[in-house]
Amino acid sequence: MPNNAPTYFWNSIRLELNAKHIVVEFKNYAEAIGKPEVLQLREYLARKTIGRFGLLVSRVPPSKAAIIAQRDSYSDQDCLILFINDNDLLEMINLRRSGRDPAIVLQKMKEEFELSY
Repeated sequence: MPNNAPTYFWNSIRLELNAKHIVVEFKNYAEAIGKPEVLQLREYLARKTIGRFGLLVSRVPPSKAAIIAQRDSYSDQDCLILFINDNDLLEMINLRRSGRDPAIVLQKMKEEFELSY
C-alpha cells in the first residue's frame, strides 16, 4: 500500500527507509513464523520501487529464527521488518477507538529494535 500518511512515524519511515510503499504480509499460522517467512518478505523489500520497510503479521509472536532473520535483514540490506501479532493489533485498535494514533505501537517497536540492535 502507498505510504502517503503525513504523520511522524510514516513520514520518518519514508525518509529513513525510502518506504514509498508499505508491504504487509499476513500469516494465519497457529505456530510462530520462522526464517522462511522473513526471507520471503525481505525479497519484496529488495525492490527499489517499494522501499525497505515491511510488516509481518501473524497470530503469535515470532520464533527465535525469525528474530535472527529480522536482524540479518537489517544488517545485510538495511530492511526493517516489524512483527505484529494479535495483541499488537488489539492495542492498535484500542488506540484508534480512543482517538489516538495506532502507529504509536509501531514507533515503539521500531525504537525497541533499534536499541536492541
